[in-house]
Amino acid sequence: MCRRLLFPLAFLLLLSACEPEIDDGLTAPFARIAEALRTGDVQTYESAFPPAFRNAYRDEFPHLSETVALLLSATAEFDVGAYGEDVSVAYEAEGVEHCDPSLYEGAFDFANLDFFSTTLPKADDAARVTVTVTRSGSFGEKTAELTYILLQYGGTWYLHPEHFGTVLND
Repeated sequence: MCRRLLFPLAFLLLLSACEPEIDDGLTAPFARIAEALRTGDVQTYESAFPPAFRNAYRDEFPHLSETVALLLSATAEFDVGAYGEDVSVAYEAEGVEHCDPSLYEGAFDFANLDFFSTTLPKADDAARVTVTVTRSGSFGEKTAELTYILLQYGGTWYLHPEHFGTVLND
């Protein structure tokens, strides 16, 4: 009897070991974005992106913080209108695929900013993370499944700069 139970348990353990693990570090940038949306805190929002990107962007556009404040305010206003005063935004990681960090180093151009490009340093690691984004409140709920690129520098995960601003508008 004991052997009959041992085989299925060992098989389940083996299957669970094969699934990619989503650790707290990979979800940290999404927690920072959700916190920034909740509080309107510009520094919290900016901290979800690599420091080298923030520094390069600030050198080119010294009013970055004011721009981010406007983005957060506009998003909050839209969310309250769409979901109610009790709106909340949640990110739940569904899957992760680690990829070659060299795919994301070097020159980077923004699709919507013809005149700005920057060079990203080589990341320690890179991943594509699929998340379910849920915006909800007393007026209703909207769920979307999206994939974001994350870069790891010095043990900390950040959203790729291509998501700057767009992460607010799933």
